[in-house]
Amino acid sequence: MNYVMSSRKNNRKKKSKFFQIILVIVALILSIYLLASINFPIISEIAGFIVNTTSTIVESIRGVITQGTDYFGNVKNLNEENQKLNEENQKLKVDLLEIDKLIAENNELKEAVDIDEKYNHFNKIYANVILREYSNWNETFVINKGKTSGIKEKQTVISSNGLVGYISTVTENTSVVTTILDPSTSVSVEIATINELALAKGDFTLKDSEQLKLTNAPIDCELTVGEKIYTSGIGTMYQKGILIGEIKEVVNKKNDIDRYAIITPFTNFNSLDLVAVIVE
Repeated sequence: MNYVMSSRKNNRKKKSKFFQIILVIVALILSIYLLASINFPIISEIAGFIVNTTSTIVESIRGVITQGTDYFGNVKNLNEENQKLNEENQKLKVDLLEIDKLIAENNELKEAVDIDEKYNHFNKIYANVILREYSNWNETFVINKGKTSGIKEKQTVISSNGLVGYISTVTENTSVVTTILDPSTSVSVEIATINELALAKGDFTLKDSEQLKLTNAPIDCELTVGEKIYTSGIGTMYQKGILIGEIKEVVNKKNDIDRYAIITPFTNFNSLDLVAVIVE
């Protein structure tokens, strides 16, 4: 209670002093103007000096106040402009995401058209890659189509560049694709220009570089770098005539039976987004 009363007294004293200062300033200004009106040169000069000095001080104070007002006004404008730029930046980000989405959709459409042109004699279901496991990045992945779309196990999976692999597991709405790079897989193939059969196999030492081993080629056939390799159609897994890749290197052993070649597939397994499953 005493604190409140003391605070009120202090406020009253401050207000009283403030009004006293105002009165002194007003009295001083009136005195200056009265002295200026008296026709004594010295007094007039002194009064004029005081008046001019007072005017200068008043103008300086007014200038400082004006500059302060302008400063705060500019800060407010800058904040508003900054907020506007942030909003425009967010809108641009959204627009860029939409553009990226359209580009991706356009690329998928081109991929589908390309697959259809090269393999129009097959009935196909298109699917997107939705999951890869880092432990076997190039060996298996998951697509967004399953039993409800007509997908079954052991169906062939292709891209616009050739053979990808086969369906190894199916659920209602997803499927697992095992690629031809998996060391457990093998494909009966045909060497294009010499019309000879061989076997393309996944290999532990080659899968990271996305390559296959070509084995079981006839001893008397000449393997040539650049020779294209296709599926032979022998067996129940893959249809005939699907492009796989080309021979990159021929490894000759002392025993011709152990001779093999390295195949580089045309499919880029790391960048697969859209594939087609052959259903017949």
